[in-house]
Amino acid sequence: MQERTKSSIQLFNENYNSLEDSELREEIVRHYTTITFESSIANALENYLDFCYETNFDSHPLVWLKKFKENGYVLNLIFFCLINQKIARHRNQGLKIPKGFNMNSPRC
Repeated sequence: MQERTKSSIQLFNENYNSLEDSELREEIVRHYTTITFESSIANALENYLDFCYETNFDSHPLVWLKKFKENGYVLNLIFFCLINQKIARHRNQGLKIPKGFNMNSPRC
């Protein structure tokens, strides 16, 4: 059975709370969390493991999707708690969602 890893938010919070307050604390934790996240991705790709992550696509929205797609992964995008399908379609712009993709009614 595949080991479940912590989310980036969980990891960030744990690391943040483990350091003393300083001007650099957030920068240090962001750097460490990014390295850990990228290491998890490399491990998944190297061992062809399932991989799941949460994003709002505000920074590097396509980098990881493209990387997994290039390595033969099937991509599944799941949107939670959206008011309507227009929001999901807007977020999909630039993701090249295939024609005929089933946009089920959003439910929360």
